[in-house]
Amino acid sequence: MEFVAKAKTSGLSSLSELHKVEEHDNFAYQREPKPSTKFVSRIKNSKSNEEEGNNFEVQMPEVINLTSVLGFDVPFEEVGNLFQLLEFCSVFGKDLGLREGQPTSIVHELFSSERTKGQQYCSIISMIIQLLELISHDRNMSLSLSEINNNWFNAIGDLVLKSGVLSNEFPPETFKGGDAKYNEMDASRRLKLLNFLCDESLTTLAMRNIIKNKILEFEAKKKEAKQKATVANKKEKQLRKTMRSDFAKIYKENTGVPLSSEEHNKLLSQLRAQAKEAHDEMMEAKNIISKKMQTCDVVRTDQNIIEDNGLVLWKLKCFEEEPKFLLQDLGTFDDLSPYEKWLAFKAEQKEEIEKFISSKR
Repeated sequence: MEFVAKAKTSGLSSLSELHKVEEHDNFAYQREPKPSTKFVSRIKNSKSNEEEGNNFEVQMPEVINLTSVLGFDVPFEEVGNLFQLLEFCSVFGKDLGLREGQPTSIVHELFSSERTKGQQYCSIISMIIQLLELISHDRNMSLSLSEINNNWFNAIGDLVLKSGVLSNEFPPETFKGGDAKYNEMDASRRLKLLNFLCDESLTTLAMRNIIKNKILEFEAKKKEAKQKATVANKKEKQLRKTMRSDFAKIYKENTGVPLSSEEHNKLLSQLRAQAKEAHDEMMEAKNIISKKMQTCDVVRTDQNIIEDNGLVLWKLKCFEEEPKFLLQDLGTFDDLSPYEKWLAFKAEQKEEIEKFISSKR
């Protein structure tokens, strides 16, 4: 969690980018005083307009408060931490053996008002044990974990104590009362512990191998898609060339007599069908490259725009509500009380957002 927190407050998109930063002085970026919820970017209209000295304003659409995640009301101060967890599940859930729908169940157990006070946190504890087993195996810890006893809670305490990351918020005595102490925790504290375990799991050899394999698989698919696009492009060009030569050949064989309208249309239709098939193959391959092959899931989340005023535009894999864009407000350095706030857009604003992103690139 410490690493993820540093990455977020630095305007970096992921742990992988944070690891590339060697000095702590580079973690922060300069930000201006906090703006209103309507943001303006001044850009050049075009190359010709730039030469003429003209420019125009491109506005980011109005934002709305993000009040719920997966249909559950979530306090604004916990939205970022919850997205951190859901994004981890989105990328590594299958590798960890998480059940289908388990992340949603976790959100329900954390924030649903329908949960009774004594209700067990089945999905949360199940994921905790899965992460602890991964970590303990990597560190040669002898643990026999089960949901029916509280040794999993004691194991978390040992990891927190050794890491020192959350030791101020979770002192050793926190974990001496058994899982009854866990049941007394509010959603914020339980979420912090779960994110802590997710971060700890990323340091294991098993997870590093998973990341390495996913990157290799991604690169192989990207290479394959590029090859398909190249082949399809050549095929389309060849068919168009063939179309012209076929007409010329038939015209010559007819001793200069033009084809009948019926013959012309039949041949043209046949060649166009072949050219369209080749064109569709090329566009499909290019679409794979442009939409799915830009970044590997384990390398980074799609961070579209970073503003110098503490605003970050995201497209998270775990957030599928249209228009699928979120705005993160990290606050400013001169704020007396640092905060993080997540804002959303209306579905009909998708085109406006894409125009704004395009203008910034």
